Amino acid sequence: MSAASRSTAICSTQSACRQTKKSIVNNNNGARFETYIIEGKRGSGVICVNGAAARLVQPGDVVIILSYVWVDAEEAETHRPTVALIGEWNRITSILRSEPEATVL
Repeated sequence: MSAASRSTAICSTQSACRQTKKSIVNNNNGARFETYIIEGKRGSGVICVNGAAARLVQPGDVVIILSYVWVDAEEAETHRPTVALIGEWNRITSILRSEPEATVL
């Protein structure tokens, strides 16, 4: 399995960053793959794909990093995702507690 490393500052905005499966979607070429996260240097803004998956992502590509959570039926009624929007130099520009319907972010 390949791994993706990313800045610890980005990880701190999301619960359970370490030791959880992530899906990566590359908006530039449509590649999709699963991996895990290795925390990188805090504040570096680095998001680096390692191993075989590195062939699927090039520097400058726009990617979506998906995390999953398992909840029971009752929790599912009130669960809201955390969406971290990342701007230039991989800095967090805003954090949403829901994703508006039919929105392209």
